[in-house]
Amino acid sequence: MKLNCVTTFFSPFLTICLRASLSFLLLGNIGCQSTRSALKAMQEQQWEKAQTTLEKQLANPKDSLHADVYYAYSLLYTDSLFTGYSVDSAYQYILLSSQDYRNTPPKEQTKLAQAIPLTDSLLLQQKRRIDSLAFAEAKEELTVQAYQSFLDQHTDAPQRIEAVRLRNQLAFEATQQLDTYQAYREFMNTYPEAEQYSQAEERFNTLAFQAQTKTGNLASYYQFLEAFPQSPYRLQAEQSIFSITTANNSLVSYASFTRDFPQSKLARKAVNWLYHLYQESHPADSFFITLADLPFLDSLQQAEKSESRFLLPYLDDEFGFIDASGQTAIAPRFTSVLPAYLCSGVQTSLVFGVNNEELHLLTKDGKIVRSLPIESNELESVQELGGGLLWVSMGGSGVLLHASGEVVIPLSENVTEVELLPGTDLPYQFIKYQASGQWGLKTFTGTTLLSPTYDDITEYGEFIAVEKEGKLAVTNRVTLIEQAENPTFRAEFRYEDVALLDQNYLLAFTSEFETVLDTALTEVVPLKKHTVLHRASLNNKDIFLLRTSEEKTRVENDSLITEQTLRYSLYPPENAGLPSTFSQAYYNDQWLALKHDQQYWLLSSDSTQFSSTTYDSVKILSEHFAFTVPKDSKPTDSVTLLIADEQPILIPLPKRNNENITFRLLRTQGVAPTGLVEESLLVSQPEQPALLLTQAGDTVLSANVDRALSYPDGIYVIEQKGKRGVIDRLGNELVPVRYQRIGNYQPEGLLSLFNRKKFGVYHPRTGVIIEPAYESVLKYYSVVIQDSVPTPLYIAQKDGKFGVIDAKQKLLLPFAFQAVHYWNEQTALVQYEDQWHLYALAESPQRRLSFDEQNLQYNGIIEFSELSTTASEKLLKIYQQQGYGVLNNRQGEVLRASFDDIRLLPHPQTQEPVYLTEKYVSEAKLHIVIYMDTQGEIIFRQAYEPDAYDQLYCDQ
Repeated sequence: MKLNCVTTFFSPFLTICLRASLSFLLLGNIGCQSTRSALKAMQEQQWEKAQTTLEKQLANPKDSLHADVYYAYSLLYTDSLFTGYSVDSAYQYILLSSQDYRNTPPKEQTKLAQAIPLTDSLLLQQKRRIDSLAFAEAKEELTVQAYQSFLDQHTDAPQRIEAVRLRNQLAFEATQQLDTYQAYREFMNTYPEAEQYSQAEERFNTLAFQAQTKTGNLASYYQFLEAFPQSPYRLQAEQSIFSITTANNSLVSYASFTRDFPQSKLARKAVNWLYHLYQESHPADSFFITLADLPFLDSLQQAEKSESRFLLPYLDDEFGFIDASGQTAIAPRFTSVLPAYLCSGVQTSLVFGVNNEELHLLTKDGKIVRSLPIESNELESVQELGGGLLWVSMGGSGVLLHASGEVVIPLSENVTEVELLPGTDLPYQFIKYQASGQWGLKTFTGTTLLSPTYDDITEYGEFIAVEKEGKLAVTNRVTLIEQAENPTFRAEFRYEDVALLDQNYLLAFTSEFETVLDTALTEVVPLKKHTVLHRASLNNKDIFLLRTSEEKTRVENDSLITEQTLRYSLYPPENAGLPSTFSQAYYNDQWLALKHDQQYWLLSSDSTQFSSTTYDSVKILSEHFAFTVPKDSKPTDSVTLLIADEQPILIPLPKRNNENITFRLLRTQGVAPTGLVEESLLVSQPEQPALLLTQAGDTVLSANVDRALSYPDGIYVIEQKGKRGVIDRLGNELVPVRYQRIGNYQPEGLLSLFNRKKFGVYHPRTGVIIEPAYESVLKYYSVVIQDSVPTPLYIAQKDGKFGVIDAKQKLLLPFAFQAVHYWNEQTALVQYEDQWHLYALAESPQRRLSFDEQNLQYNGIIEFSELSTTASEKLLKIYQQQGYGVLNNRQGEVLRASFDDIRLLPHPQTQEPVYLTEKYVSEAKLHIVIYMDTQGEIIFRQAYEPDAYDQLYCDQ
């Protein structure tokens, strides 16, 4: 290849200046004629001539490499006076020039360097100049596209780093203008190396969470987690799911959350809440069996083991705690502890102590689970409310904590009082709390359902009433639970009072009107001027008995007289075959009787419609008994005795009109508060045997009985001709009818017998009858084993003194005492000459008529108080001249009467108490505080100066 040019030299001071863009200083003869001519034309601004010259040179078939021509073109297109000025074109030509120059043989490159000159450095210089021009254009355009175009073309330009920075900045600013998570995602995908990436990612996560969950409903949070499983807002979404799904506080909801989110940080919280709620209605140990698939059970079992420890406070400059064996459980580190600890030990699952103006919550093995600043607030008390919640009262306000250490209501909310509201089928469902004198409602995990803006909040089964300025608004549990997901509750204060009609309906009152709401808060009886009395069921639909009052005035003897007439009706009124109103109504949960025009209609709870028969009379006696008299009855007719869920009984009417049938309802007397009260009925008929019936319709007795009383164990006291006896529910005679009075039923099952001013006893559970021979009611003492036979003993009185007899009236304790109390089967606690003693019962029945000091087993008790009593054990704190002691009716003397004071500290789990005893050594002015176990063994002993003792003293 040969270049068509002659050799010449360029001045080393050649500058390219064509009016600030291009000029050439040519010295001597210019070689490479065509290129030289073009450069000269360019210098003289003869653009068309320069272009033509260069085009011809490119068209020359003899030349295949045109490094000099392309170079000249790049100079042409960067001349600002050239009408075709184009940095992009110049850049393309400099690239072509560089490419051809690299392909030019070294010998020819040397000629080019001498002729034009054209060298690597000049090519690079021109390229960098073009880079600068292109970058300047991009900066002037100031768009992402301009910078990107520059970067796409000028792949090795020195300005690339700055161009990337400026491009990213512009792109980020544009993204910020859009401010959508989609825009930020696009930015991150497009510019992963941008310095704004972390900002974009943070904003992306925030906007994605907000956009996906803006509805606030449960589904949106689940959808968010599915779409963005790695989002930093995952925990927040899980917290919302937790708050919503557990708002009803059911065991199932906590278990479900734990199984759905086993890896969540909240799973442990759900298990903790579940564990403590479970124990409210189930045996605690069954939790680990019933819910064995849940996580964290090992740690819960460890916590349960720790909670079972009974801790006692002691003072060594600071407060610490020992366990019931005397071992240090928590070393001294607290300036103060709960006052209750000084009186009863640690009865709560957590330990509370104050140090450095912080309240510390610890497990019973000393691990801190929570510390709270209390500043000047004084720790007053800790109350276990239930379900694992603890109310910590401090200086007028408080904090609500869970036993796991979680804060449910913080101190900052200034809550002064809390109360747990039960659920209809749950031990607890809501937290009612007071702040600034107003009440609000929260879920068990602390989500606010109702802000504290109400005067009161009261639950009525499925209904919740909120009060403000004397007016009530009514909502239901479902609506309140939904507040956790959709807080849209608006109270309408319409009523002045409310009351439950039954578990499904609520009565609501205004000053004049009354309505009935169902559990969906629908008015099933309109708000009108009537009184709603009762709900019944007719044709599988609920109907309501209403009462209205009509007033009429009339003038009589110049006086205005107002008469009031009561009318009854059913709502809804569409009841075929029935009048629209009634003059009388009788009802209970079993029957509804209505009267109109001297005839009655009757509805039973197991009926689908009112009886097709009408009656002259209906009498409802109770929920088990009622009777009807047929319409237009005659002496040959019968009264129908209705027995709930049983077949009716026909009882003939008296033959004479002036004679009546008498129905006497009997209810079981002497039943414990938790016992079952049964009903019986005594039907007295003229010239006929009386009929005694159980509530199941069984006949107990058909005989001439004037009166009857019902008692537990299925026995009846009956009266015939002024005398009384006892029969069972089969009519069998248990006690002959020969006593003036039988009654005064005692918890142990005794019935007193009274005759001729003397008392005896009948013991239904043993069949013992002791004829009346004593001055006061006999009382049960115990059952002892005599000759391998269980024998009941009784406390009786003769000649003004008390003793103990057996079922055969043989003395086991002489009639010599001012009072006798049960102590154990061998020994009685007796009062003799104003002091109390333990006195031995006779080993075998024999007459013992006088006091015998040889039978004293413990004497000289001046006074005593009961510390504890269970079915098998009785503990007494006694006082003798030497001081206080403790007696146990199974162990005897536990603590010798030598202490200045004794306090029983009951162990909350094992019922094994610890005794706190005190002695004062006056000579040394020291208080000796001793903890002792049930055997009287010393657990812990320490002497305190008066000031230190004052800190430990229990003043409750």
